[in-house]
Amino acid sequence: MPDYGGVVSAAFILLRQSLGFRNKRLARNQATTRRVVENNNRRGLMRSKLLNPNPPIAYAIVLDTGDEVMGELSSFIREHAVEAASVTAIGAFQRALLGYFEWQTKQYKRIAIDEQVEVLSLLGDVAVAEEEPSLHLHAVLARADGSVVGGHLLEAYVRPTLEIILIQPPSYLCKRRDPATGLPLIAVDAS
Repeated sequence: MPDYGGVVSAAFILLRQSLGFRNKRLARNQATTRRVVENNNRRGLMRSKLLNPNPPIAYAIVLDTGDEVMGELSSFIREHAVEAASVTAIGAFQRALLGYFEWQTKQYKRIAIDEQVEVLSLLGDVAVAEEEPSLHLHAVLARADGSVVGGHLLEAYVRPTLEIILIQPPSYLCKRRDPATGLPLIAVDAS
């Protein structure tokens, strides 16, 4: 399997330069996708930029205060016909809802985070499940006292930013519902 670490590092540098507007000439010449969204009676702006048009295709996506992560990323994935990707991000949330998969019940126990937290790591993937692209993210979040909480990301609201790198590999991923867990899991033999 190819190592995308260099692409991710380069993508974060390009994200800082082009979307952070450190270089005004570069900012004027850049081609970003801008989409106005309604979010709790506010008008947000999700910014994205195609960093690499050839496999592995790479996008930088920036969410701002008040944007809901799962909804915004799911919209981006549908609009750009993303069927397979890896996702990484850093930033901060004003609040979040995590899930812990309880083996006995085969349900996610909800863990509400009702405070400002730093996103130490947000990792996940996109794969086709039941003929639709499916977004699966896990988050590790730091509280003000330095304690950490993590789990499956169910919902999160950004404050002030979330910087995302989405990389599409040249091959296709597919998920199938696992009968033992009820979860859609990557099926390597079907990909």
